[in-house]
Amino acid sequence: MTLTVRDLAIRYDDREVVSAVAFDVGDGEIVAVLGASGSGKSTILRAIAGLVPAQGVVAWGGNDLSTVAAYRRGIGMMFQDHALFGHIDVVGNVEFGLKMQRLSRSVRRRTARELLALVGLVGFERRSIASMSGGEQQRVALARALAPSPRVLLLDEPFGALDRVLRERLVIEVAAILRARKIATVVVTHDHNEAFAIADRVVVLNAGRVEQIGSPASVWSRPASLAVCELLGFAPPLRARAHDGWVDLGWARVADPGSHVGDVDVVLRPDAFVMADDGPLRAEVLTVVPFGDRMQATVRIVGGPVTRAMADADSVSQADPGREVRGSVRGDAVLVFPVVT
Repeated sequence: MTLTVRDLAIRYDDREVVSAVAFDVGDGEIVAVLGASGSGKSTILRAIAGLVPAQGVVAWGGNDLSTVAAYRRGIGMMFQDHALFGHIDVVGNVEFGLKMQRLSRSVRRRTARELLALVGLVGFERRSIASMSGGEQQRVALARALAPSPRVLLLDEPFGALDRVLRERLVIEVAAILRARKIATVVVTHDHNEAFAIADRVVVLNAGRVEQIGSPASVWSRPASLAVCELLGFAPPLRARAHDGWVDLGWARVADPGSHVGDVDVVLRPDAFVMADDGPLRAEVLTVVPFGDRMQATVRIVGGPVTRAMADADSVSQADPGREVRGSVRGDAVLVFPVVT
């Protein structure tokens, strides 16, 4: 079964905030909608859930859900602020959706205990929500969302309020749980690292429109536009000249994969500059951050821009801030876009 979103359009007053959005989510697939604040990504979730009016098609298994009430769609939603009930203990929170289904107390209790075990909260049944950490509350919210056995799960910035270390761990754990239960999942986030870590495919949103859909690897390696590059945190574009299958950057010349002619905008991926003692380019090291036997540096290419670089820590001589290093630019990490006038 597949969740289908086609030509989704949403208006607030006279302003269209989402336009012609289309994507699919299969059983057990996790799709991340990635966009900046205000791009419309959370609004799309609410439209899928039936919480805001929208034009277009939202369907499950080919059956249009547009006339189906939100509570009958079989869609679970986990909100950014968790929306847990502070006056109810942990097991009561998890059982809430099961009560709405009028299931017996024994079934509710058994299901809640199974889900708390699944999310690593065995023995937390009688704990109060206020006594729990942010990560523990996150797990309760996930268990509650999973309890009614939704066919589709929607996660709205689920990890945004957590610290980086906890967020990175929970992203991996939650993804494993969702795949194990084969739930079609849509997660919205503004963090591309989070999207790439959890999703099978990424829908990149810009000002309410889809810029690109693809696997995390394809979106990273070949972003479809300057807007996608900006969202991924790549360096600002450089103006260059393309001719005869080459791009002339002034300080370097690289092959042009798109056979452009005339002025182009060029973006260097963070892995574009590779430090090597025998490289043709010179650069000044500005900062260095070690990553085990690797290093990530910020460098200023002589005659060129400031960019990031990766290298083996033992392969670069004296790569300290203020020192000069040599290197080269990887052609496959140079992104070329026609100038939009």
